[in-house]
Amino acid sequence: MQEFERIDPSPDRGSFRVVALWALASAAGGIGFAVAFVLEADVAVLGILLAIALAGMAAAIRRYVLATYPQVTGVEERPALPTEAGSAGQVEGVVTAGEQQPAGQRMGRRTILVAGCGIAVGLVAPATAMGPTRPDIGLRTRWSDGVRLLDDEGELLSPAALPDGGLDTIWPEGPDGQPVREELSSVVLVRAPVDRLRPPTHLDGVVDGNLVAYSKVCTHMGCPVGLFRAGTGALFCPCHQASFDATAGAMPTFGPAERPLPQLPLRLEDGVLVAAGEFIGHVGPTTGLRPREGRPTPAEIEGSE
Repeated sequence: MQEFERIDPSPDRGSFRVVALWALASAAGGIGFAVAFVLEADVAVLGILLAIALAGMAAAIRRYVLATYPQVTGVEERPALPTEAGSAGQVEGVVTAGEQQPAGQRMGRRTILVAGCGIAVGLVAPATAMGPTRPDIGLRTRWSDGVRLLDDEGELLSPAALPDGGLDTIWPEGPDGQPVREELSSVVLVRAPVDRLRPPTHLDGVVDGNLVAYSKVCTHMGCPVGLFRAGTGALFCPCHQASFDATAGAMPTFGPAERPLPQLPLRLEDGVLVAAGEFIGHVGPTTGLRPREGRPTPAEIEGSE
Protein backbone atom coordinates (compact mmCIF):
# COMPACT_ATOMS: atom_id res chain seq x y z
CA MET A 1 0.00 0.00 0.00
CA GLN A 2 1.27 3.41 -0.88
CA GLU A 3 0.72 5.61 2.16
CA PHE A 4 0.19 9.33 1.83
CA GLU A 5 -0.42 9.97 5.53
CA ARG A 6 -0.33 7.79 8.64
CA ILE A 7 -1.26 8.75 12.20
CA ASP A 8 -0.37 6.08 14.72
CA PRO A 9 -2.53 5.72 17.85
CA SER A 10 -1.34 7.21 21.10
CA PRO A 11 -0.03 4.44 23.37
CA ASP A 12 -0.49 6.37 26.66
CA ARG A 13 -3.24 5.57 29.16
CA GLY A 14 -4.44 9.16 29.10
CA SER A 15 -6.31 8.61 25.86
CA PHE A 16 -8.22 5.67 27.35
CA ARG A 17 -8.98 7.68 30.48
CA VAL A 18 -10.75 10.16 28.23
CA VAL A 19 -12.65 7.25 26.70
CA ALA A 20 -13.65 6.12 30.19
CA LEU A 21 -14.81 9.61 31.19
CA TRP A 22 -16.98 9.97 28.09
CA ALA A 23 -18.39 6.48 28.59
CA LEU A 24 -19.20 7.12 32.25
CA ALA A 25 -20.91 10.40 31.30
CA SER A 26 -22.95 8.45 28.76
CA ALA A 27 -23.92 5.83 31.36
CA ALA A 28 -24.90 8.55 33.82
CA GLY A 29 -27.05 10.21 31.18
CA GLY A 30 -28.81 6.95 30.31
CA ILE A 31 -29.52 6.01 33.92
CA GLY A 32 -30.52 9.59 34.70
CA PHE A 33 -32.97 9.52 31.80
CA ALA A 34 -34.56 6.34 33.21
CA VAL A 35 -34.90 7.85 36.70
CA ALA A 36 -36.25 11.15 35.36
CA PHE A 37 -38.77 9.34 33.19
CA VAL A 38 -40.09 7.30 36.13
CA LEU A 39 -40.32 10.50 38.22
CA GLU A 40 -42.20 12.20 35.34
CA ALA A 41 -39.65 14.98 34.91
CA ASP A 42 -40.07 17.79 32.40
CA VAL A 43 -39.61 16.94 28.73
CA ALA A 44 -36.66 19.35 28.51
CA VAL A 45 -34.85 17.47 31.29
CA LEU A 46 -35.48 14.16 29.55
CA GLY A 47 -34.13 15.57 26.29
CA ILE A 48 -30.95 16.88 27.91
CA LEU A 49 -30.21 13.59 29.67
CA LEU A 50 -30.82 11.54 26.53
CA ALA A 51 -28.57 13.89 24.55
CA ILE A 52 -25.80 13.45 27.15
CA ALA A 53 -26.14 9.66 26.94
CA LEU A 54 -25.96 9.49 23.15
CA ALA A 55 -23.31 12.19 22.71
CA GLY A 56 -21.13 10.62 25.41
CA MET A 57 -21.33 7.24 23.73
CA ALA A 58 -20.44 8.72 20.33
CA ALA A 59 -17.48 10.62 21.77
CA ALA A 60 -16.24 7.55 23.69
CA ILE A 61 -16.37 5.32 20.61
CA ARG A 62 -14.63 7.92 18.47
CA ARG A 63 -11.85 8.43 21.01
CA TYR A 64 -11.44 4.68 21.46
CA VAL A 65 -11.03 4.13 17.72
CA LEU A 66 -8.49 6.97 17.43
CA ALA A 67 -6.51 5.60 20.38
CA THR A 68 -6.53 2.00 19.12
CA TYR A 69 -6.26 1.94 15.35
CA PRO A 70 -3.87 3.88 13.07
CA GLN A 71 -5.44 6.41 10.77
CA VAL A 72 -4.02 5.75 7.31
CA THR A 73 -4.65 7.58 4.08
CA GLY A 74 -3.30 5.66 1.09
CA VAL A 75 -3.90 3.54 -1.97
CA GLU A 76 -3.59 -0.22 -1.79
CA GLU A 77 -3.12 -2.37 -4.83
CA ARG A 78 -4.62 -5.82 -4.89
CA PRO A 79 -1.66 -8.16 -4.32
CA ALA A 80 -1.42 -11.83 -5.12
CA LEU A 81 -2.46 -14.15 -2.32
CA PRO A 82 0.49 -15.26 -0.17
CA THR A 83 1.68 -18.78 -0.89
CA GLU A 84 4.94 -18.93 0.99
CA ALA A 85 5.21 -20.14 4.56
CA GLY A 86 6.97 -16.96 5.53
CA SER A 87 4.02 -14.83 4.54
CA ALA A 88 1.66 -17.00 6.57
CA GLY A 89 3.96 -16.66 9.55
CA GLN A 90 3.95 -12.89 9.23
CA VAL A 91 0.15 -12.84 9.23
CA GLU A 92 0.06 -15.07 12.32
CA GLY A 93 2.49 -12.76 14.05
CA VAL A 94 0.34 -9.74 13.33
CA VAL A 95 -2.76 -11.47 14.73
CA THR A 96 -0.89 -12.56 17.83
CA ALA A 97 0.43 -9.07 18.40
CA GLY A 98 -3.05 -7.63 18.05
CA GLU A 99 -4.38 -9.88 20.82
CA GLN A 100 -1.92 -8.39 23.29
CA GLN A 101 -4.02 -5.38 24.21
CA PRO A 102 -2.71 -2.87 26.78
CA ALA A 103 -4.58 -2.46 30.07
CA GLY A 104 -5.82 1.02 29.06
CA GLN A 105 -7.41 -0.35 25.92
CA ARG A 106 -9.25 -3.02 27.91
CA MET A 107 -10.44 -0.37 30.35
CA GLY A 108 -11.78 1.76 27.52
CA ARG A 109 -13.62 -1.15 25.98
CA ARG A 110 -15.21 -2.12 29.28
CA THR A 111 -16.40 1.39 30.08
CA ILE A 112 -17.98 1.62 26.63
CA LEU A 113 -19.88 -1.58 27.45
CA VAL A 114 -20.99 0.01 30.74
CA ALA A 115 -22.19 3.06 28.81
CA GLY A 116 -24.13 0.80 26.46
CA CYS A 117 -25.85 -0.80 29.44
CA GLY A 118 -26.73 2.65 30.80
CA ILE A 119 -28.28 3.69 27.51
CA ALA A 120 -30.17 0.39 27.37
CA VAL A 121 -31.63 1.11 30.81
CA GLY A 122 -32.69 4.55 29.63
CA LEU A 123 -34.34 3.22 26.48
CA VAL A 124 -36.18 0.49 28.40
CA ALA A 125 -37.59 2.98 30.94
CA PRO A 126 -40.37 4.27 28.61
CA ALA A 127 -41.71 0.70 28.52
CA THR A 128 -42.96 1.30 32.07
CA ALA A 129 -45.58 3.62 30.57
CA MET A 130 -47.04 0.71 28.61
CA GLY A 131 -48.57 -0.95 31.66
CA PRO A 132 -52.14 -0.46 32.83
CA THR A 133 -52.94 3.17 33.53
CA ARG A 134 -52.71 4.02 37.21
CA PRO A 135 -56.01 5.23 38.67
CA ASP A 136 -54.60 8.64 39.60
CA ILE A 137 -53.26 9.45 36.13
CA GLY A 138 -55.70 11.70 34.33
CA LEU A 139 -57.20 12.88 37.62
CA ARG A 140 -54.41 15.30 38.53
CA THR A 141 -56.33 18.44 37.79
CA ARG A 142 -56.98 21.63 39.71
CA TRP A 143 -60.55 20.64 40.44
CA SER A 144 -61.66 19.67 43.93
CA ASP A 145 -64.66 20.27 46.13
CA GLY A 146 -65.31 23.99 46.52
CA VAL A 147 -63.17 25.26 43.62
CA ARG A 148 -65.08 28.02 41.87
CA LEU A 149 -65.70 28.10 38.12
CA LEU A 150 -64.30 31.01 36.08
CA ASP A 151 -64.88 31.89 32.43
CA ASP A 152 -62.21 33.06 29.97
CA GLU A 153 -62.43 36.59 31.35
CA GLY A 154 -61.90 35.37 34.91
CA GLU A 155 -65.48 36.08 35.96
CA LEU A 156 -67.44 33.96 38.41
CA LEU A 157 -70.44 32.17 36.98
CA SER A 158 -74.03 31.98 38.10
CA PRO A 159 -76.57 29.60 36.51
CA ALA A 160 -78.14 32.52 34.68
CA ALA A 161 -74.87 33.25 32.85
CA LEU A 162 -75.46 30.41 30.39
CA PRO A 163 -78.60 30.59 28.23
CA ASP A 164 -80.51 27.63 26.83
CA GLY A 165 -78.38 25.72 24.34
CA GLY A 166 -75.28 27.61 25.46
CA LEU A 167 -71.71 26.35 25.82
CA ASP A 168 -68.79 27.97 27.59
CA THR A 169 -65.18 27.00 28.33
CA ILE A 170 -64.52 27.03 32.06
CA TRP A 171 -61.35 27.04 34.18
CA PRO A 172 -60.73 26.47 37.88
CA GLU A 173 -60.01 29.46 40.07
CA GLY A 174 -56.40 29.69 41.21
CA PRO A 175 -55.02 30.99 44.54
CA ASP A 176 -54.70 34.46 43.01
CA GLY A 177 -58.33 34.51 41.91
CA GLN A 178 -57.38 34.09 38.24
CA PRO A 179 -58.31 31.16 35.99
CA VAL A 180 -55.77 28.31 35.89
CA ARG A 181 -55.51 27.56 32.18
CA GLU A 182 -54.24 24.00 32.34
CA GLU A 183 -55.33 21.67 29.55
CA LEU A 184 -56.36 18.77 31.79
CA SER A 185 -58.45 21.13 33.92
CA SER A 186 -60.40 22.67 31.03
CA VAL A 187 -64.16 22.15 31.15
CA VAL A 188 -67.10 22.68 28.83
CA LEU A 189 -70.20 23.93 30.60
CA VAL A 190 -73.37 23.24 28.62
CA ARG A 191 -77.06 23.79 29.17
CA ALA A 192 -78.62 20.62 27.85
CA PRO A 193 -82.08 20.47 26.32
CA VAL A 194 -84.76 20.79 29.01
CA ASP A 195 -85.88 17.50 30.59
CA ARG A 196 -83.44 15.50 28.44
CA LEU A 197 -80.73 14.71 31.01
CA ARG A 198 -80.71 11.06 32.04
CA PRO A 199 -78.29 8.44 33.35
CA PRO A 200 -75.48 7.68 33.06
CA THR A 201 -75.28 11.42 33.76
CA HIS A 202 -74.64 11.92 37.47
CA LEU A 203 -77.76 13.94 38.11
CA ASP A 204 -76.70 14.94 41.62
CA GLY A 205 -73.86 16.91 40.02
CA VAL A 206 -76.21 18.91 37.77
CA VAL A 207 -77.29 22.47 38.63
CA ASP A 208 -80.50 24.22 37.65
CA GLY A 209 -81.93 21.03 36.20
CA ASN A 210 -79.91 20.96 32.99
CA LEU A 211 -76.59 22.74 33.59
CA VAL A 212 -73.87 20.12 33.31
CA ALA A 213 -70.06 20.22 32.97
CA TYR A 214 -67.74 17.80 31.21
CA SER A 215 -64.01 17.62 30.55
CA LYS A 216 -63.03 19.53 27.43
CA VAL A 217 -60.27 17.01 26.63
CA CYS A 218 -61.43 14.42 24.08
CA THR A 219 -60.98 10.83 25.23
CA HIS A 220 -59.73 9.83 21.76
CA MET A 221 -56.58 11.89 21.15
CA GLY A 222 -56.86 14.72 23.67
CA CYS A 223 -58.10 17.43 21.30
CA PRO A 224 -60.40 20.15 22.73
CA VAL A 225 -64.11 19.45 22.50
CA GLY A 226 -65.64 22.79 21.60
CA LEU A 227 -68.78 22.36 19.50
CA PHE A 228 -72.31 21.84 20.82
CA ARG A 229 -75.53 21.16 18.96
CA ALA A 230 -78.23 22.35 21.31
CA GLY A 231 -81.11 20.62 19.51
CA THR A 232 -79.72 17.13 20.02
CA GLY A 233 -77.43 17.77 22.97
CA ALA A 234 -74.40 16.53 21.03
CA LEU A 235 -70.86 17.61 21.86
CA PHE A 236 -68.32 17.41 19.01
CA CYS A 237 -64.56 17.16 18.79
CA PRO A 238 -63.47 18.80 15.51
CA CYS A 239 -60.19 16.85 15.21
CA HIS A 240 -61.60 13.43 14.33
CA GLN A 241 -65.37 14.08 14.46
CA ALA A 242 -65.96 12.26 17.73
CA SER A 243 -69.47 12.93 19.05
CA PHE A 244 -70.70 12.70 22.66
CA ASP A 245 -74.24 12.81 24.04
CA ALA A 246 -74.25 15.57 26.67
CA THR A 247 -77.70 14.45 27.85
CA ALA A 248 -76.49 10.92 28.69
CA GLY A 249 -73.21 11.29 30.56
CA ALA A 250 -71.31 12.43 27.44
CA MET A 251 -71.30 8.86 26.13
CA PRO A 252 -69.65 8.54 22.68
CA THR A 253 -72.17 8.19 19.87
CA PHE A 254 -70.05 8.61 16.74
CA GLY A 255 -66.41 8.62 15.70
CA PRO A 256 -63.30 7.00 17.16
CA ALA A 257 -63.79 7.84 20.85
CA GLU A 258 -64.69 4.87 23.04
CA ARG A 259 -64.99 6.45 26.49
CA PRO A 260 -67.32 9.21 27.70
CA LEU A 261 -66.09 12.64 28.66
CA PRO A 262 -65.63 12.69 32.46
CA GLN A 263 -68.27 14.76 34.22
CA LEU A 264 -67.37 17.49 36.70
CA PRO A 265 -70.01 17.56 39.45
CA LEU A 266 -71.36 21.01 40.24
CA ARG A 267 -73.20 22.76 43.06
CA LEU A 268 -74.15 26.29 44.03
CA GLU A 269 -72.35 28.25 46.73
CA ASP A 270 -73.35 31.84 47.46
CA GLY A 271 -75.10 31.96 44.10
CA VAL A 272 -72.05 30.98 42.02
CA LEU A 273 -71.06 27.68 40.48
CA VAL A 274 -68.41 25.61 42.25
CA ALA A 275 -67.10 22.10 41.76
CA ALA A 276 -68.65 19.45 44.00
CA GLY A 277 -65.57 17.25 43.68
CA GLU A 278 -63.06 15.97 41.14
CA PHE A 279 -63.80 14.67 37.65
CA ILE A 280 -65.79 11.45 37.65
CA GLY A 281 -63.61 9.28 35.44
CA HIS A 282 -60.28 9.32 33.65
CA VAL A 283 -59.45 12.63 31.95
CA GLY A 284 -57.96 12.55 28.45
CA PRO A 285 -57.25 9.75 25.99
CA THR A 286 -56.74 6.12 26.88
CA THR A 287 -53.04 5.43 27.51
CA GLY A 288 -50.82 2.39 27.74
CA LEU A 289 -52.57 -0.94 28.02
CA ARG A 290 -55.65 0.43 29.75
CA PRO A 291 -58.53 -1.92 28.87
CA ARG A 292 -60.61 -0.71 25.96
CA GLU A 293 -64.08 -0.28 27.36
CA GLY A 294 -65.81 -0.05 24.02
CA ARG A 295 -68.85 1.98 23.11
CA PRO A 296 -72.03 1.02 25.00
CA THR A 297 -74.94 -0.39 23.08
CA PRO A 298 -78.33 1.36 23.07
CA ALA A 299 -79.66 -1.46 25.26
CA GLU A 300 -76.95 -0.81 27.86
CA ILE A 301 -77.78 2.90 27.91
CA GLU A 302 -81.47 2.20 28.31
CA GLY A 303 -80.75 -0.32 31.06
CA SER A 304 -78.86 2.29 33.07
CA GLU A 305 -81.78 4.71 33.07
